[in-house]
Amino acid sequence: EELKGLLKKLRATSMEDRIHDLRLRPDRADVIVPAAIVLHKIVQQAGVDEVVIPGIGLKDGVLLELLSQLRDREK
Repeated sequence: EELKGLLKKLRATSMEDRIHDLRLRPDRADVIVPAAIVLHKIVQQAGVDEVVIPGIGLKDGVLLELLSQLRDREK
């Protein structure tokens, strides 16, 4: 239900407001609504009660992993 409410609010928010109020980059602000719709459908189909979303993006995670591997090699 929380995700459904969030999706409703996102749909009612302009892209400019998403950029300003949510501090999203323009390239993220235009895809967050379709992404939330997809996530909502997946959650419904999977029948799960909770979804954990990481605070970093895939690119950031890959960079952190590479940095960790480089540090391990230097030891």
